[in-house]
Amino acid sequence: MKASKLIYRALLEIGVVAPSETPTADQAADALTELQMLADTECERIKTSIPNWPVEPVELFDELGSVPTIWLHFLQLGLSVALCPSYGLPVSAELLAKYNRALRIIERDSAQKYPRAPDQTLASMTYNDTFNILSGE
Repeated sequence: MKASKLIYRALLEIGVVAPSETPTADQAADALTELQMLADTECERIKTSIPNWPVEPVELFDELGSVPTIWLHFLQLGLSVALCPSYGLPVSAELLAKYNRALRIIERDSAQKYPRAPDQTLASMTYNDTFNILSGE
């Protein structure tokens, strides 16, 4: 999928374009900027979830073929949410629910594929049964 298709779907989701229309050059440019900011915001989560994620997000937006479908859906919904204020539109409860559902799926998927390593600081704080609460030793 190309970024232009993702942008079209995001604009269609919020009613800025009709199914038979294509976004104007200004709409597409603004949406691409928002998409890049969204990818930058989600960069760490994306890099741990999608192998070979480009270092420069700009490269990504020529072709999104290697991006898993759930991430495309999440990025499209996130873009829809991000674009609403630009067009003076409220974020509908339905759109927000879709976005939050996709976010939960992404978080669950990321957690299963890439479990976090134990925190070394917490690991070093083991229970010491000889600690004296009165003396602090």
